[in-house]
Amino acid sequence: ITKFEKVKDVIIYARPGSVARLPCPGMPDVIPGPPEIFFERENLNETLGSPGDSAGNSRFLSSTSGMQIAMVQQSDGGRYFCVVRNDFTKQERTATSAVELKVVTNNDPENALMPSERMEVTWPSGQMSSAERPIQMEVVHNNDILVECVIKNAKISWTKLNRTLKVGTGEGSRIRQVFGNLQIKELQMNDAGIYVCKGQSHFNERDEVLVYYEVIVHQPSDVVLHLTQSINDRSWEISCLAQNLRYEIPMVFVNSTPLIDAVDRMGIPTKTNFYTNPINVTMMSRNNFSGSVQCISRPAMEEAEIYGIGLERGRSKNYYVLPDDERSTGPIVRGPINVTIVEGETAELQCKI
Repeated sequence: ITKFEKVKDVIIYARPGSVARLPCPGMPDVIPGPPEIFFERENLNETLGSPGDSAGNSRFLSSTSGMQIAMVQQSDGGRYFCVVRNDFTKQERTATSAVELKVVTNNDPENALMPSERMEVTWPSGQMSSAERPIQMEVVHNNDILVECVIKNAKISWTKLNRTLKVGTGEGSRIRQVFGNLQIKELQMNDAGIYVCKGQSHFNERDEVLVYYEVIVHQPSDVVLHLTQSINDRSWEISCLAQNLRYEIPMVFVNSTPLIDAVDRMGIPTKTNFYTNPINVTMMSRNNFSGSVQCISRPAMEEAEIYGIGLERGRSKNYYVLPDDERSTGPIVRGPINVTIVEGETAELQCKI
């Protein structure tokens, strides 16, 4: 986790009863992410917005970039400091710049600067969105997500573009609306898509504001290996497909040698495709081939920005090929299986012959 950048203090204005959205100015880089964020209030021994909220107040809701305060009260005014925590290394950083919340009443001078009836998107701040250019959110399969939407003087509802969306309100609901936000627990692959936050005026339902989010769900990569031989001409077909990757291609090894280097020794290639997903090779065998064929996927991380259990490593599929005349001997009854261990421990790979 890096240090907070030095920035100016931020002032946020809010009316009593509204939702205030506090940013985390100068936020550091957290690797691996996403970070856990909560806030501390000046001169008070309280942590606000974290799962262990010492104030025990559900009005404070944190995301990966800030905190919301629902049903703002006059007593909420004051200076807040953002605290960022790396959940993997247990490191914390506290901001040196404050976020000051000013609760504005009708008698305050700032009241004239805050129209009471006009709808206004408070968060996401300064980001234009549309169905063609939504705001993208990268998340990991089985994680929870909070899609933020704060619109002043509006009634907020959520829909999913070209899909049916059932939104609950109870804490037991997997998909529910919290304040104006959309919370999805244990994210599934079919949760991916474009979500629309619609803010409608309390006075005219035709007057509306739309915010578009695209939720992109990542899951660990996987591979599918097909290895077949034609009955007619004894030609070989090798196909290695990587799943759940954006643009990477898989890797194929034959007896620990990259396929592109091994193919000429194995036979005469009639059709090759080394640089796409899947990798496909058709060849006429020079002799009875025997040995191992391995198909490996790459990690599913996107340029080291997306982290999650299983995304940091690839998967492999292995076949061991024996000629027909050796099939009856069965030298290997069971080969070794993949083993994952902690660094420094002993790994045992069993091979039954």
